Amino acid sequence: MTTDKRAAENLFRAQQPEKASDAEKLQDVRRRLRLRQRETRQDERRQRQKTRAGQPVVSS
Repeated sequence: MTTDKRAAENLFRAQQPEKASDAEKLQDVRRRLRLRQRETRQDERRQRQKTRAGQPVVSS
């Protein structure tokens, strides 16, 4: 049972970057990009909700 649990946890755990490579920098860039994309989606969702509610949309 514990081997199945460990295998499942490893599927969803982020991989560790190799040492002495640019993989760590790349991972950081990807992490920041995902955060920026998430924020953009949230802003777009808010604008759509305001439009549906009939409120004026103020673009920033």
